[in-house]
Amino acid sequence: MTGQCGRPRVGIVSDIVLQRHRLQAATAKVGLDVCFSGDPERLLGYPKFPAAGLWLVTLEDEADHPALFDHLLENTEAPVLFGLDPAPKPGGTDYFRWERRLLSKLEGQLGDLEELDSEASIEQLDVQVPAIATPPTLPHWVTPAVPGSVAEEIWILGASLGGPSAVKSFLDHLPPGLPVGFIYAQHIDNNFTDVLTRVLGRHSHYALKRAEEGYRVQNGDVVLMPVEHEWRVDAAGALTELSSPWPGPYGPPSIRFC
Repeated sequence: MTGQCGRPRVGIVSDIVLQRHRLQAATAKVGLDVCFSGDPERLLGYPKFPAAGLWLVTLEDEADHPALFDHLLENTEAPVLFGLDPAPKPGGTDYFRWERRLLSKLEGQLGDLEELDSEASIEQLDVQVPAIATPPTLPHWVTPAVPGSVAEEIWILGASLGGPSAVKSFLDHLPPGLPVGFIYAQHIDNNFTDVLTRVLGRHSHYALKRAEEGYRVQNGDVVLMPVEHEWRVDAAGALTELSSPWPGPYGPPSIRFC
């Protein structure tokens, strides 16, 4: 079953309130609609069985709720993921790893969740992150970069789902003339890179551009890395495309410096 914009809907069942909240936050983070979130007794007493495309079930003790499993199997043909790992406290390494494991399980049932991104959602960044009223100015102790000069400092901006809005806000608040160039690695479908480049460059003093073979990152650049292959940055700041794909299930996850 799907919700708004055709996104999959999930149902969450847990007898621990905190686990329900953390599962709901994690699924919402990747664009999934939650059509039900409650304990087993609430689901058993629900007047109309929720139309979820996937069920997530985590219980303190499964033996305490013997009727739940029969109820699920009798009322839905959607996949049911039992025995999910308890969600740790957000913000730490354990939570990040738990989130990645959950995402892997979700994608195993629903497919690549990056496909939930769309050109329309990226275009909405202009509404979500409007232009700031007072443009920032360069601090007096920083020597402005010469336009077109090769960057001696290169910073990496890395983002996954939900990242474009944070990156846009960051760039919009930077003063012009900083002696630094950026390489932007964004986990996104390649079909949306052109619109991402256009939207993130609005209201910003920093020019977004696609990576090109041999290009040396300049001060004021924000170079968006393609997702097809791995890239390398040499000691002179020049970009080189490698023939190997990005390692791991997501791209781009890393940049090589030589």
